[in-house]
Amino acid sequence: MRRGAPLPSGAVRCVIGPDLIFDARMGDDGSWVDLFFLQYEPPALTPVLEAFLVRGGSFVDVGANIGIYTAWASRLVGAEGRVLAFEPVPATRRDLESVITVNNLSNVTVVPKALGEESGEIALWVTPHASGLTTALPPIGASTAQRVDVPVARLDDEIAASGIADPALVKIDVEGLEMSVLRGAPRMLAAIRPPAVVFETDASHLARAGVRFSEVVTWFESEFGFRLFALLPAGLQPIGRDSDQPPAGNTLALHPEKHRVAFERLRHYRFRRNQSC
Repeated sequence: MRRGAPLPSGAVRCVIGPDLIFDARMGDDGSWVDLFFLQYEPPALTPVLEAFLVRGGSFVDVGANIGIYTAWASRLVGAEGRVLAFEPVPATRRDLESVITVNNLSNVTVVPKALGEESGEIALWVTPHASGLTTALPPIGASTAQRVDVPVARLDDEIAASGIADPALVKIDVEGLEMSVLRGAPRMLAAIRPPAVVFETDASHLARAGVRFSEVVTWFESEFGFRLFALLPAGLQPIGRDSDQPPAGNTLALHPEKHRVAFERLRHYRFRRNQSC
Protein backbone atom coordinates (compact mmCIF):
# COMPACT_ATOMS: atom_id res chain seq x y z
CA MET A 1 0.00 0.00 0.00
CA ARG A 2 1.29 3.48 -0.86
CA ARG A 3 0.66 6.62 1.18
CA GLY A 4 -2.42 8.38 -0.13
CA ALA A 5 -4.01 5.15 -1.40
CA PRO A 6 -7.48 4.16 -0.12
CA LEU A 7 -7.27 2.60 3.32
CA PRO A 8 -8.28 -1.05 3.65
CA SER A 9 -11.36 -1.82 5.69
CA GLY A 10 -11.00 -3.91 8.82
CA ALA A 11 -7.77 -4.85 10.57
CA VAL A 12 -4.52 -5.52 8.75
CA ARG A 13 -2.06 -7.73 10.60
CA CYS A 14 1.42 -6.21 10.67
CA VAL A 15 4.63 -7.74 11.98
CA ILE A 16 7.16 -5.13 13.05
CA GLY A 17 10.72 -5.28 14.34
CA PRO A 18 11.30 -7.94 17.01
CA ASP A 19 8.27 -10.10 16.04
CA LEU A 20 5.71 -7.59 17.27
CA ILE A 21 2.18 -8.15 16.02
CA PHE A 22 -0.20 -5.26 15.44
CA ASP A 23 -3.71 -5.54 14.03
CA ALA A 24 -3.81 -2.12 12.38
CA ARG A 25 -7.29 -0.70 11.94
CA MET A 26 -6.21 2.05 9.61
CA GLY A 27 -9.67 3.47 9.07
CA ASP A 28 -9.98 4.14 12.81
CA ASP A 29 -6.94 6.26 13.58
CA GLY A 30 -3.94 7.86 11.89
CA SER A 31 -1.60 6.22 14.40
CA TRP A 32 -2.45 2.83 12.88
CA VAL A 33 -1.58 4.18 9.43
CA ASP A 34 1.83 5.33 10.68
CA LEU A 35 2.34 1.97 12.32
CA PHE A 36 1.56 0.08 9.08
CA PHE A 37 4.56 1.71 7.38
CA LEU A 38 6.85 0.78 10.27
CA GLN A 39 6.93 -2.71 8.73
CA TYR A 40 9.44 -1.25 6.27
CA GLU A 41 11.46 1.09 8.48
CA PRO A 42 11.91 1.00 12.27
CA PRO A 43 10.36 3.80 14.34
CA ALA A 44 12.55 6.88 14.64
CA LEU A 45 13.52 6.50 18.30
CA THR A 46 14.48 2.82 18.07
CA PRO A 47 18.26 3.56 18.17
CA VAL A 48 17.78 5.45 21.44
CA LEU A 49 15.88 2.55 23.00
CA GLU A 50 18.51 0.08 21.83
CA ALA A 51 21.35 2.21 23.24
CA PHE A 52 19.88 2.34 26.76
CA LEU A 53 17.71 -0.74 27.27
CA VAL A 54 19.18 -4.14 28.16
CA ARG A 55 17.79 -7.39 29.54
CA GLY A 56 16.44 -6.79 33.01
CA GLY A 57 16.29 -3.00 32.56
CA SER A 58 13.28 -0.72 32.75
CA PHE A 59 11.62 1.87 30.53
CA VAL A 60 8.97 4.53 31.16
CA ASP A 61 6.70 5.56 28.28
CA VAL A 62 4.77 8.78 28.96
CA GLY A 63 2.11 9.20 26.30
CA ALA A 64 2.29 5.58 25.16
CA ASN A 65 -0.51 5.93 22.58
CA ILE A 66 -1.12 2.58 20.84
CA GLY A 67 2.19 1.22 22.06
CA ILE A 68 4.89 0.94 19.42
CA TYR A 69 7.66 2.08 21.79
CA THR A 70 6.12 0.30 24.78
CA ALA A 71 6.11 -2.96 22.84
CA TRP A 72 9.59 -2.50 21.38
CA ALA A 73 11.01 -1.72 24.82
CA SER A 74 9.24 -4.74 26.28
CA ARG A 75 11.14 -7.00 23.89
CA LEU A 76 14.45 -5.28 24.67
CA VAL A 77 14.24 -5.58 28.47
CA GLY A 78 12.87 -9.13 28.37
CA ALA A 79 10.88 -11.01 30.97
CA GLU A 80 13.22 -9.84 33.73
CA GLY A 81 12.66 -6.16 32.88
CA ARG A 82 9.80 -3.71 33.39
CA VAL A 83 7.93 -1.24 31.19
CA LEU A 84 5.66 1.41 32.69
CA ALA A 85 3.27 2.83 30.07
CA PHE A 86 1.14 5.91 30.78
CA GLU A 87 -1.92 6.34 28.58
CA PRO A 88 -4.84 8.31 30.07
CA VAL A 89 -7.33 8.30 27.15
CA PRO A 90 -9.71 5.31 27.52
CA ALA A 91 -10.15 4.53 23.81
CA THR A 92 -6.42 4.76 23.07
CA ARG A 93 -5.64 2.74 26.18
CA ARG A 94 -7.87 -0.08 24.96
CA ASP A 95 -5.82 -0.23 21.76
CA LEU A 96 -2.62 -0.25 23.80
CA GLU A 97 -3.90 -3.05 26.02
CA SER A 98 -4.91 -5.11 22.98
CA VAL A 99 -1.35 -4.79 21.62
CA ILE A 100 0.01 -5.95 24.98
CA THR A 101 -2.35 -8.94 25.02
CA VAL A 102 -1.69 -10.04 21.43
CA ASN A 103 2.05 -9.94 22.01
CA ASN A 104 1.95 -11.44 25.51
CA LEU A 105 3.92 -8.53 26.95
CA SER A 106 3.69 -9.60 30.57
CA ASN A 107 6.37 -7.15 31.71
CA VAL A 108 4.27 -4.07 30.81
CA THR A 109 2.19 -2.18 33.37
CA VAL A 110 -0.35 0.26 31.92
CA VAL A 111 -1.17 3.29 34.08
CA PRO A 112 -4.45 5.09 33.19
CA LYS A 113 -3.19 8.55 34.13
CA ALA A 114 -1.71 11.68 32.66
CA LEU A 115 1.42 13.08 34.28
CA GLY A 116 2.18 16.60 35.43
CA GLU A 117 3.75 18.83 38.04
CA GLU A 118 0.95 18.23 40.57
CA SER A 119 -1.56 15.43 41.10
CA GLY A 120 -5.27 15.99 40.53
CA GLU A 121 -7.36 16.02 37.37
CA ILE A 122 -6.79 17.48 33.93
CA ALA A 123 -8.85 18.00 30.77
CA LEU A 124 -7.43 16.44 27.60
CA TRP A 125 -8.60 17.27 24.10
CA VAL A 126 -8.87 14.24 21.86
CA THR A 127 -9.09 14.71 18.09
CA PRO A 128 -11.19 11.96 16.47
CA HIS A 129 -9.12 9.49 14.38
CA ALA A 130 -5.87 11.14 15.53
CA SER A 131 -4.87 9.78 18.93
CA GLY A 132 -1.35 11.11 18.48
CA LEU A 133 -2.68 14.68 18.67
CA THR A 134 -4.23 14.38 22.14
CA THR A 135 -3.22 17.38 24.23
CA ALA A 136 -4.03 19.27 27.41
CA LEU A 137 -3.81 22.53 25.45
CA PRO A 138 -7.34 23.75 24.62
CA PRO A 139 -8.14 23.89 20.89
CA ILE A 140 -7.95 27.20 19.06
CA GLY A 141 -10.95 28.18 16.95
CA ALA A 142 -13.25 25.61 15.37
CA SER A 143 -12.24 22.09 16.34
CA THR A 144 -13.62 18.57 16.41
CA ALA A 145 -11.56 17.75 19.51
CA GLN A 146 -13.53 16.18 22.34
CA ARG A 147 -12.85 16.86 26.01
CA VAL A 148 -11.93 13.94 28.28
CA ASP A 149 -11.25 14.51 31.98
CA VAL A 150 -8.55 12.22 33.34
CA PRO A 151 -6.52 11.84 36.56
CA VAL A 152 -3.06 13.37 36.62
CA ALA A 153 -0.17 12.29 38.84
CA ARG A 154 3.51 13.09 39.42
CA LEU A 155 6.05 10.83 37.74
CA ASP A 156 8.17 10.61 40.90
CA ASP A 157 5.17 9.27 42.83
CA GLU A 158 4.21 6.77 40.13
CA ILE A 159 7.73 5.36 39.83
CA ALA A 160 7.90 4.94 43.60
CA ALA A 161 4.52 3.16 43.64
CA SER A 162 5.50 0.87 40.75
CA GLY A 163 8.52 -0.56 42.53
CA ILE A 164 10.71 0.11 39.51
CA ALA A 165 14.26 0.95 40.54
CA ASP A 166 16.37 3.19 38.34
CA PRO A 167 14.62 3.28 34.95
CA ALA A 168 17.22 3.50 32.20
CA LEU A 169 15.19 5.61 29.77
CA VAL A 170 12.07 7.78 29.85
CA LYS A 171 10.22 8.75 26.66
CA ILE A 172 7.80 11.69 26.85
CA ASP A 173 5.38 12.68 24.09
CA VAL A 174 2.56 14.81 25.46
CA GLU A 175 2.08 17.50 22.80
CA GLY A 176 3.68 20.48 24.55
CA LEU A 177 3.30 19.58 28.25
CA GLU A 178 6.67 17.83 28.46
CA MET A 179 8.05 20.33 30.99
CA SER A 180 5.06 19.81 33.25
CA VAL A 181 5.83 16.08 33.29
CA LEU A 182 9.53 16.71 33.97
CA ARG A 183 8.86 19.12 36.82
CA GLY A 184 7.00 16.29 38.51
CA ALA A 185 10.13 14.10 38.48
CA PRO A 186 12.99 15.91 40.29
CA ARG A 187 13.74 12.89 42.48
CA MET A 188 14.11 10.64 39.45
CA LEU A 189 16.41 13.06 37.62
CA ALA A 190 18.59 13.68 40.69
CA ALA A 191 19.06 9.96 41.43
CA ILE A 192 22.50 8.37 41.59
CA ARG A 193 21.61 6.44 38.42
CA PRO A 194 19.20 8.79 36.60
CA PRO A 195 17.52 7.81 33.36
CA ALA A 196 18.18 9.46 30.05
CA VAL A 197 15.11 11.32 28.76
CA VAL A 198 14.00 11.54 25.14
CA PHE A 199 11.13 13.95 24.63
CA GLU A 200 9.19 15.58 21.83
CA THR A 201 10.16 19.19 21.14
CA ASP A 202 7.67 21.04 18.99
CA ALA A 203 8.22 24.80 19.15
CA SER A 204 4.58 25.69 18.54
CA HIS A 205 3.34 23.32 21.24
CA LEU A 206 5.89 24.59 23.76
CA ALA A 207 4.95 28.19 22.98
CA ARG A 208 1.28 27.49 23.59
CA ALA A 209 2.22 25.94 26.92
CA GLY A 210 4.13 29.13 27.80
CA VAL A 211 7.54 27.45 27.68
CA ARG A 212 10.63 28.69 25.84
CA PHE A 213 12.93 25.93 24.66
CA SER A 214 15.95 27.74 26.11
CA GLU A 215 14.29 27.44 29.53
CA VAL A 216 14.15 23.67 29.10
CA VAL A 217 17.86 23.53 28.24
CA THR A 218 18.82 25.74 31.19
CA TRP A 219 16.59 23.82 33.63
CA PHE A 220 18.15 20.47 32.75
CA GLU A 221 21.70 21.82 33.00
CA SER A 222 21.38 23.95 36.13
CA GLU A 223 19.17 21.60 38.14
CA PHE A 224 20.58 18.19 37.22
CA GLY A 225 23.79 18.61 35.21
CA PHE A 226 22.23 17.14 32.05
CA ARG A 227 23.16 18.19 28.52
CA LEU A 228 20.61 18.29 25.73
CA PHE A 229 21.18 16.94 22.23
CA ALA A 230 19.17 17.21 19.02
CA LEU A 231 18.63 14.00 17.05
CA LEU A 232 19.75 14.95 13.54
CA PRO A 233 20.89 13.23 10.32
CA ALA A 234 24.46 14.26 11.25
CA GLY A 235 24.16 12.63 14.68
CA LEU A 236 23.73 14.08 18.17
CA GLN A 237 24.07 17.87 18.11
CA PRO A 238 24.72 19.65 21.45
CA ILE A 239 22.12 22.30 22.24
CA GLY A 240 23.16 25.56 23.90
CA ARG A 241 21.23 27.54 26.50
CA ASP A 242 20.46 30.30 23.98
CA SER A 243 18.57 27.94 21.65
CA ASP A 244 14.96 29.08 21.47
CA GLN A 245 14.11 26.89 18.48
CA PRO A 246 14.39 23.10 18.92
CA PRO A 247 16.72 21.82 16.17
CA ALA A 248 14.80 18.54 15.86
CA GLY A 249 11.45 16.97 16.61
CA ASN A 250 12.92 15.04 19.52
CA THR A 251 15.56 15.98 22.07
CA LEU A 252 17.73 13.67 24.16
CA ALA A 253 18.75 14.68 27.70
CA LEU A 254 21.89 12.94 28.98
CA HIS A 255 24.19 13.21 31.96
CA PRO A 256 27.73 13.54 30.51
CA GLU A 257 29.30 11.11 32.98
CA LYS A 258 26.51 8.69 33.77
CA HIS A 259 25.40 8.13 30.17
CA ARG A 260 28.81 8.21 28.48
CA VAL A 261 28.62 4.71 26.93
CA ALA A 262 25.23 5.27 25.31
CA PHE A 263 26.30 8.71 24.13
CA GLU A 264 29.29 7.25 22.30
CA ARG A 265 27.03 4.70 20.66
CA LEU A 266 24.59 7.34 19.42
CA ARG A 267 26.76 10.37 18.72
CA HIS A 268 27.26 9.61 15.00
CA TYR A 269 23.97 7.83 14.33
CA ARG A 270 22.13 9.29 11.34
CA PHE A 271 18.66 10.07 12.72
CA ARG A 272 15.81 10.68 10.32
CA ARG A 273 14.71 14.27 9.88
CA ASN A 274 11.06 13.23 10.23
CA GLN A 275 10.76 11.70 13.68
CA SER A 276 6.99 11.64 14.11
CA CYS A 277 7.03 7.85 14.49
